[in-house]
Amino acid sequence: ELLTMLIRIGRRSLGSDPSEKNRSRWIDLSKRLLFPALSFTKDNPNVDTEMHRLLREFPLETRYNIYAECYTGPTSRLPAMKAAFDQAKAETKAVLKRINKKNTKQMARALAKPVCANPGIVFQVALNQLESYQNLIDCFVECGKYFSDLGYEVLVWSLLTALGGAGRDRMQADGMLTSPWLKALSVLAGRIFQ
Repeated sequence: ELLTMLIRIGRRSLGSDPSEKNRSRWIDLSKRLLFPALSFTKDNPNVDTEMHRLLREFPLETRYNIYAECYTGPTSRLPAMKAAFDQAKAETKAVLKRINKKNTKQMARALAKPVCANPGIVFQVALNQLESYQNLIDCFVECGKYFSDLGYEVLVWSLLTALGGAGRDRMQADGMLTSPWLKALSVLAGRIFQ
């Protein structure tokens, strides 16, 4: 309740005072406090929706910067965040192990729960799995029906981050064929955006 109230105060403040000073204050609060606090809310879609409404007040580059700070930057190395991320990773791996074409709807709902609190971590784990097991792509796309707006936005950020991965070869060793990880991510991107 407190987090939701703070987010709503932020939206109201940005609506009534669009000055650059106020905007930078709320960007900093979102980056350092509000968005990371989402990781501790478990599966609360209301907070997720409120957070996305606040973040939409900022430009796309700023939002992506907030996601990067939380999921790969200094914030991700805080002990409490690591514990929340580890729990989200475990939940995601457990769902991905059980998912198949027959139980997609049930597993989609199970996967949507950790996406509310930790979309970047869930997608990081899922993308790593999908790079290796391309037969899961259709099931993952079906799961996307249950993702929130914030979940979709972080999914796009996660895809861009994975596609821009430094130190990864785009071509196989023979130089003739595209690497399997790149093929898998391109198929996933096409199906998700379709």
